[in-house]
Amino acid sequence: MKKTMTNTELLENATGLAMAGSLPLPMGVVLKIMKNNKRLKTELDDYFELTQEIEKQYLEVDEKGAYKTDDQGFLVPKEGYTLDEYKAAVQEVNDLEISVDLELVTQKELLKSTTDIKPKDLMCIAFMIAPQP
Repeated sequence: MKKTMTNTELLENATGLAMAGSLPLPMGVVLKIMKNNKRLKTELDDYFELTQEIEKQYLEVDEKGAYKTDDQGFLVPKEGYTLDEYKAAVQEVNDLEISVDLELVTQKELLKSTTDIKPKDLMCIAFMIAPQP
């Protein structure tokens, strides 16, 4: 099923799926988590590629290729740009909506678990739980 999310939500969901990999879940759910993890990783690769392009456009680099910082630890923008412009460009990318084809998990599948699933663990995969009919 296609799910729409922002890039910020993508980052949060990918982190949740990484944590869900170690949960004691039924094999069918684990397989769906693995498939979704691969799909989110593809989207994350695109996200990181785009944010790197923004960094290259807006930020100064030193002779070692690291982004320069000032005495207070703030990134140094290239001449003609401001840090606020850089932040706005990154925020624009974070707010972009993307569609990802996800394998959804039903509540019935989750009930097959032989161990209790804690609410905090369910939060890791909440975005891929199918709504009840």
